[in-house]
Amino acid sequence: TFTAPTTGRYQIHAEVGMSPVGSGHISGAMRIVTSNRTYYREFNPYAMQSGTLSVCSMSVIADMDTSDTVTVTLSVSGSTKTIYVNANTSTDLRTWLSIQMIA
Repeated sequence: TFTAPTTGRYQIHAEVGMSPVGSGHISGAMRIVTSNRTYYREFNPYAMQSGTLSVCSMSVIADMDTSDTVTVTLSVSGSTKTIYVNANTSTDLRTWLSIQMIA
């Protein structure tokens, strides 16, 4: 969770790596949720995969007031197998969140 330190416009970029992605994983949703609005992206994890890894990214510009919060959620469905959010290594960043005040 990110909390805005001051009122302004924020550029928010999130990227989530997930695996193992199988042929049954055909429906996904990524959300950037702020105190004022929810931004939503649908995707097909299987169509986006490389090997068994799928990466979903999303960017928004959000108006935020002091103390407003941001969270990122991800859901994947279409199979009984569990999807894991990939842990980062020092040389392979797959899951991250970047937030910058722009105005």
